[in-house]
Amino acid sequence: MKERVQNGFTLVEMSIVVLVIGFIVGAIFVGIDMRKNAQIHKISAKIQLFETSRAGFHKKYYCYPGDCPNATNYGLGANGDGNGIITDGGSPPAALFTGEILNYWQHLVAGNFISEDLQTAQCPLIGITNACISVAYVASPPPQLTQPSGNFYLLNTDARNPNTLPANPRNLIRITPEMMFGIDTKLDDGFPLQGEVRGYTSAGVDGSGTLQRFGFAGCSLPLAVANPRTYDITTDDTLCVGVVAFRRGL
Repeated sequence: MKERVQNGFTLVEMSIVVLVIGFIVGAIFVGIDMRKNAQIHKISAKIQLFETSRAGFHKKYYCYPGDCPNATNYGLGANGDGNGIITDGGSPPAALFTGEILNYWQHLVAGNFISEDLQTAQCPLIGITNACISVAYVASPPPQLTQPSGNFYLLNTDARNPNTLPANPRNLIRITPEMMFGIDTKLDDGFPLQGEVRGYTSAGVDGSGTLQRFGFAGCSLPLAVANPRTYDITTDDTLCVGVVAFRRGL
């Protein structure tokens, strides 16, 4: 009598295959989450380092990096005007990547407070393709933003063409609301339109030092959905521009 030949998989075999596929898919998603968390940690840690370095620089030289009027005497690089604000040196300031804005990073490196490679990019890279951190000064924030005037970090400068930033929002490398929420939560309160860390859809500074071309839609949910506004972490689109104010008293 001929033996019956069994074709196909048994239920047990199929269960094992499904289980293996599930493990593989799960590992992929875990890997993606780990990468996102690593990027959030890296950017947040850089901002904290820069703020600590700025305070240490001021304690040592009695001036702020980029703005230091005696920088050449200390071997740090070009002098600033010593007025306490970081600008491009234009009149009126336009927040181009020149003058004190460029010298900010050079002074910190020359003073051995940070170890960024400014030969590769003129501003510190943040681990996202072509993106680096710049600085600028806002003299007149729009009233509806309730953002104080002063110096701030811009997380989304395009390292390939920083000289037009942050005045030209077309040259921004935007990040996802989820990543911006993670950075905001680590450094501040987790809300996009309050505190020292803000998340806009776009941001720029005009010639009078006024924050312009700001937007909310996409990076944060509308007030009709969430009041106060919260980051729209349901989307993976790169919609956010991160603005981090210099901490007062440092």
